Order: sequence, then C-alpha cells, then structure tokens
Amino acid sequence: MKKLWILLIFIGVLIMFKPINSIIQDSIGNIIYRGNVVTGIVATDNGDKSYDVFISESDRAYPHIFTLSANPNLAVGDKVRILYKNGCKELPIILPPTTMAIDYIAVYYRPDSSAYNLRIYDLEGNVISDFAVGSTGSQQQWVTVDSNGYIYLIEDNDTLKKYNPITGIEMASIGLQDSYAVDIGNDGYIYTLEVSDIDGTDLKKRNTSDLSVVSSINFAIGFNIIQAFALDSNNYFYTVNTYTEQIEKRSLLDGSLVASRSINSYAIAFPSIGLLSNTLCGGGGWNGWESWVITKTLSSDAIVWMTVGDMADSLTVYNSQYIFVTGWDSDKDKYVIRKYDGSKNLIWEKIIGGIEQYGTIAIGACSYK
Repeated sequence: MKKLWILLIFIGVLIMFKPINSIIQDSIGNIIYRGNVVTGIVATDNGDKSYDVFISESDRAYPHIFTLSANPNLAVGDKVRILYKNGCKELPIILPPTTMAIDYIAVYYRPDSSAYNLRIYDLEGNVISDFAVGSTGSQQQWVTVDSNGYIYLIEDNDTLKKYNPITGIEMASIGLQDSYAVDIGNDGYIYTLEVSDIDGTDLKKRNTSDLSVVSSINFAIGFNIIQAFALDSNNYFYTVNTYTEQIEKRSLLDGSLVASRSINSYAIAFPSIGLLSNTLCGGGGWNGWESWVITKTLSSDAIVWMTVGDMADSLTVYNSQYIFVTGWDSDKDKYVIRKYDGSKNLIWEKIIGGIEQYGTIAIGACSYK
C-alpha cells in the first residue's frame, strides 16, 4: 500500500509539471506586453535611462519609468507613449520614440496689461492649452510651430525660445541679434530674421533641438527694414521690405534678389506672410488690417481679399492649405481667430479674448508637412 501511494504521488507530480512546463515554454516564446497605451510628457531625465513623466496630462510626474528603447534620446518636455504592462497602471513602460506629427496653431496674445500668453489650438479650433510666457516686442511674425507641434517664440525681440505645447515647459532658449520673425522651413530647420551685426539683415538657419545656428545669409545691405519672411521648397524666400514698400523674392543660397514688387503701403506696417499653394499670402496695416495675395513670380500686383477689424494683427498659412488670421472684431468687441480654406472661404471663427489696448496678437502654424 505504501508503494502504491508513493507511485500515485509521483504520477500526480508528473501531471502537474506538464502544464507548468507548457506555461514556461509559452512565456519564453511569446513575450508580449499587454495593456493600454497613453501619452505623457517627460518631466525629468534621471540619467539611468529612466524618466519621470507627466502621464495623461497629470500635474504630478510618475517617477522612474524605464524605456524599451536601447538608446533613448529623450529630453525634458518631449512627448512619449506610455504602455501599461499587462494593463497594470503600476507597471508603466516608455515605448520607443516615434515621430508623432501633431498639428497645432499657436496664438500669442495679452489677456491683460501685465500678462503674455500662448494659447494652443488644434486645426478645428479647440483650445489645447494656454500658458504664460515672457514679454515680447512689437512684431507680428514671432511665433511658429514645427511638424511635431513644438512652439518657437521670439521674446523681447532678442531671445528665441522653444516650448512644449501641452505643458508650457520651456525646452530651449538662445539669444538673438534683434530679431523680427521666425519660421519653420521645408527642411525641418528653424529660421530667424535678424538685424545683422555687420550690415543689413541676416537669415539664420537653426537646429530645432538647441536652436544653435547652422548657417547664415546676409542680405538687404544698407538702410532696409525687413520684418517678415516665408520659405518655399525651391530654395527661395520672400520678404516684406517696409522701407522700400516692396515684396522681395530672394535666393535661399546667397540672399540675392530675384524679383520685387511694390505693394500698398497701407498693408506694409507690421507684416506677416506665408505661402499658399502658388501664391504668397500676407497681411499688415496700422489703422486697419488687410490680407492680400500675390503670385510667387511677383509678376502682377497684389490683390486685397479681406479687411479685418480695426487694428494691425497677424496671418499664418498652414501646410499651403489653410489661412489663419487674427483681428479685432468691433461688433464682438473681442479679438478673434479665423480659419479660411485656399479659396478664401471662412471655415470657422473663435473668440480669443484679450483687451483692445493690450491685445497685440501673433499667430503661427506648421508651414510644411
């Protein structure tokens, strides 16, 4: 009887080992991560390939989250994807980074006499975030957005800053030589228009990571005031020369003048411009605000297609498809943002806010894709 009992125990152990072995084999051969994937913003780089992350717009960072990336290249303010291993929120993992194109419109405005804010909209006019920034100068093309949604803002005419659009975290900052405008190029670099420390104007090409200068073009030598520019994909850029009251087309290789066209001086003050398909679209004004279009060849006069509000405001073009303009609406007694299609048809309008005497507005969008 004792031998039989031992035999039964032995057989039972063998039966138990079979499913255990199967589970082990299955686990080794089919390791997967299950659970929800959410987004987050890097708050701290701990230096050991772990990061503190604001998950799902939380105001408190989850500490020491490791990544599946073998060589992580993440910085504070970067947007990341968080996977909860096996669906457990106590086991977050940072997935390897991927390029996540996010389309934002950035509006700089002053809600009151002492505040300076950036408000971030999606393409449907929904407010994504609104946060305070430093003071600025008085130009209209000092904000732009790259294809990943990061915001670049010229502050006090002498500092370029990069902001995370969700958290408002300042990601980089660099001094400028009295700058008038900033834009994103088709090559993915940031460009700034600055007063030259020698003579004329410099167009500087900059890295998006640390904002350092890659190359520089000196042009418009002498007493010329260049206050806006737009870049195309054919190695040309377009400027507004407020001294000669002309639109200028120049080579992106050396800054040489290719063509120019006189424009109504009424639309020259505080200009902003962008490329809309085969035309250059711009705006400006002093006691009124006009939006105009002109062919890229500058072979014919500009055509005014809209007058907005009572004050000088700003214009930007998104991906050569949509025009976004800002202006003071006398009827509403508010600043507004308007979206138009390529045929100048109004798609939507949103009230920005701010007050008239302090409500200087600038608007920027991703100008390429």
